[in-house]
Amino acid sequence: MFNIKQLIKNILSYPIAYFILLKTRKLIIGSSNKRIFLFDIDNTIADSWHSLTLNIWANENERLKGLAIFLRMRKLVTILQKNKNNQVIFLTARSYFSRQTTENWLHENGILQTSKNLIITRTAKDKINIIKSLPLAKLEIFYIDDLSHKHEKGTVEMFEDEINCIKKLEKLNTKNFTYYGKSEIDKFCSLV
Repeated sequence: MFNIKQLIKNILSYPIAYFILLKTRKLIIGSSNKRIFLFDIDNTIADSWHSLTLNIWANENERLKGLAIFLRMRKLVTILQKNKNNQVIFLTARSYFSRQTTENWLHENGILQTSKNLIITRTAKDKINIIKSLPLAKLEIFYIDDLSHKHEKGTVEMFEDEINCIKKLEKLNTKNFTYYGKSEIDKFCSLV
């Protein structure tokens, strides 16, 4: 069945996605003399999935404001940011309308040094497309992202296509590109 609303949404979101891709490439390539750490937010830095199971929020921005942060991740990010040879960038798939809330949350948790280091995409696939567009052989990138979804349904599903793509990139660029996924994030956050 033809869905006109979806078609319009796709047509309108393409220029935004392209602009974000160009902006992110410029930011990352401009940091080519540094180690680049790309951090997802939800279920990587922020303990998000619990909030998805509750139906108490007036809207999505209210839910995002109340997220807890994984303390070990906050400590890791702040340690990385203290080293001038590192560039920490937050690359998350959220609604574009949540940008200000997301930026405020990162500032309140003490881990956003500048708003240009927050990149919001529409989907996980958009994040992967950004990474694929980078000259990975010339950069040193660490990508930290659980790449999971459907937490609110009670069964966690992985973005398998995106994970497979990232693992291929990692295999091709073994010296320059390292991916840390859900299992590494869960182990790191649960250490006592």
